Amino acid sequence: MAQKRYPEKIKHLPRTFQILIKSFVKRLDSGKNCLVAIVGGTGSGKSFASVCIIYWCSIYMHGELPSLEDSENHWFFNAQAFLKRMNDPDLKKRELNLWDEMGVSASHKDHQSTQNKAISWLVQTFRNLEQLVIFTVPTLAFVDKSVRNLLHYQLETRKILTTEKICIIKPLEIQYNIRMDKVYYHNLFWKAEDGSGFMEEVDVIGVPLPPPEFVDAYEKKSWAFKGELNKKIQAMIQKAEEKEKKSTLVGEEAIVAGLTFRQRKIWNILKEGVVDPKVILEKHGISPSTVYGAKKSFILKGLDLDYYIEKANSKIEVQEITEKPPRPKLTRQGGGEITTITEEQGDNSDRFKRMALEL
Repeated sequence: MAQKRYPEKIKHLPRTFQILIKSFVKRLDSGKNCLVAIVGGTGSGKSFASVCIIYWCSIYMHGELPSLEDSENHWFFNAQAFLKRMNDPDLKKRELNLWDEMGVSASHKDHQSTQNKAISWLVQTFRNLEQLVIFTVPTLAFVDKSVRNLLHYQLETRKILTTEKICIIKPLEIQYNIRMDKVYYHNLFWKAEDGSGFMEEVDVIGVPLPPPEFVDAYEKKSWAFKGELNKKIQAMIQKAEEKEKKSTLVGEEAIVAGLTFRQRKIWNILKEGVVDPKVILEKHGISPSTVYGAKKSFILKGLDLDYYIEKANSKIEVQEITEKPPRPKLTRQGGGEITTITEEQGDNSDRFKRMALEL
């Protein structure tokens, strides 16, 4: 059964833009999915062009303005969210989806990752879902080959006309030759509607900005994603630097660098000469059983714990030997003023002691 469409709702748009919208929707109406890649450099207008295309496709299909909330639910920034939506039992046919920055989570560099396999299987099998999916990537080189070969259209962003607020794109229809394992690109064609029988060829298209509320909503969602992405990148770099730092360490330093935070804390305590579990518990709040487990781990890892324990014990022995007991206070028999023999009196101390005893 043919679906009712509303060409009168988009007749005010440039003719080339109308042809693009009708080409995408025609593919959905034929019972197929429509996979579109928008490629271009950073800041070339890929994302806003995608939002605008989906916006006007919805108007052409349904004859009314799409709700902002519904549109936001179809903007994805990672593979997990996209796959979750495609597996949603409430998913309807002919939904319009945008997967922005696809290269971040479905890059060909993540060769044979579980995520990449899942995406490849999905695009091979979800034809019956009749979904329009627009992917944005800097170049197709960022997309896994198994996914690239299944794309139907490629839109290349050329430039942005700032004054007119228009993004110029070059639309290409993709043909994959199975026998030759080659991809061919063709200009977009559409049968002229004047009855002449001629075909209209599309060279470039001017895509306007979507409505302001859609721009604001998209930017908010995009910045939230990029913020989380930057945190992950920072964590990855930090982890790589720590790994590189560990690789340059040798001997004890290398082993200690591989310990857990708690183990390193106990190791530093023991190195300082605090070896009594009771003292460690009182001062640092670490139980004797934890200390014992850490000591056992140190021995297994090859750390010379005995060296530091012996060093700590030798310090205690030296301290006991060098410490002199306090000298006794000497007084005269029958009372009187206290006479204290001090070390400052040097060699005369014994003579003063005998004199005190004689008194």
